[in-house]
Amino acid sequence: MIKQIALIFNRIWTDVKKGWAGVLALYLYIRVALIVFKAACPTVIFLGMPCPGCGLTRAGTLVLQKDFSGAWEMHPFIYAWILLVLYICYKRYIRGTAITGLIPMVIAITISMFVFYVYRMYRFYPNVEPMVQQDSVLFDLLRRIMGF
Repeated sequence: MIKQIALIFNRIWTDVKKGWAGVLALYLYIRVALIVFKAACPTVIFLGMPCPGCGLTRAGTLVLQKDFSGAWEMHPFIYAWILLVLYICYKRYIRGTAITGLIPMVIAITISMFVFYVYRMYRFYPNVEPMVQQDSVLFDLLRRIMGF
């Protein structure tokens, strides 16, 4: 049992050593974007419109705060992504086996999110969080160039 736990931690540590720079870069991007633009999503920053993933971060935060219904309202696909991450962690770290079927699962979730995005844009945009219009770099630049 102790040997298996050590093996699991070794797998995790191997991935941490390989991926720390990417995680650090992502963290720094998010921090700087939030300070400069008050948003981290490139779609929101440049177009001022929500993207198919809008609300996922807030939904994840709500899950961590045990507000499961609030997370569902913010973005129901948070649960699909959580299940996928749990599957990956189970296969990679607990079982130590290859992660099979990952690409089709990601594609299925992504396509489903795009379909849901169209529905949310039709039904809720631009008045209901997270489907709201915001200021954007692109439109601000166009206003300055065109003199609006």
